[in-house]
Amino acid sequence: MASYTQAFNILKKHPNETDFTKDNQLLTGENIESVYRSLVNLNPQDKEVRASLTEHLYAQLEYFLKAKNWEAADRKTYQLMLNIVKREEPRHLGYDDINRFSCPNLQRIDKLWVSNSDKRFGFSVQKEIWISTKSRLGIKLSDLTDKDYENYLRFARAVGRYDDKLEDSTSRSRGGFVSYAEYVKRIKENPEVGRGGVPYYYSYSYIDTLRKLETWQPKVLGSLVAGDFRGLWGSLEEQVLSRVATCRL
Repeated sequence: MASYTQAFNILKKHPNETDFTKDNQLLTGENIESVYRSLVNLNPQDKEVRASLTEHLYAQLEYFLKAKNWEAADRKTYQLMLNIVKREEPRHLGYDDINRFSCPNLQRIDKLWVSNSDKRFGFSVQKEIWISTKSRLGIKLSDLTDKDYENYLRFARAVGRYDDKLEDSTSRSRGGFVSYAEYVKRIKENPEVGRGGVPYYYSYSYIDTLRKLETWQPKVLGSLVAGDFRGLWGSLEEQVLSRVATCRL
């Protein structure tokens, strides 16, 4: 505990010398994050340390965005969102977490994305595309319908996540969601692809986690997702974008 506290005090007293964004620094952003996280784990009630971790995550997010490292920025956004709602353990966002997500924090994250991508990415950009593809906002999970899934596919096509030319090797049919790795590769290589597509990792991770559950069944969540796995697609994003609308982004 004493060694971590000492490290924290050094970070506070020497911000310029420990600025990970500068060249030839001994400490990386990951090193500094590790110190903060270790202190939070040792003393979860220390508000100063927790606030310092949050600010550091913001700094890392801005760093990745300025470098146009969209994948790293997307993953860091997810970490930041978990930190803000104090859901790092267990490591996932829930619907209640989103509904109480701080508007100032949501606005701050969105502003970083929009300003550093020339209005290509961000929650507010996503919301505009979501609405333009007739997808609904502010609906209950139990009210999701097949039409909502169809509208989500329209949104997914618009932002480049769903590819009608993608071939399914198992069914030999065409059309499907591109993998996350392939998606971030596409938006990196072609600036004309994927407007409004990220932040996305928080939603992708949610679906991916559920699909890996040993107890997974198509109706595992019952009426919460209209009794169908398809209802999960876009449901978490709908909640986030509804919150975006509530926060007037």
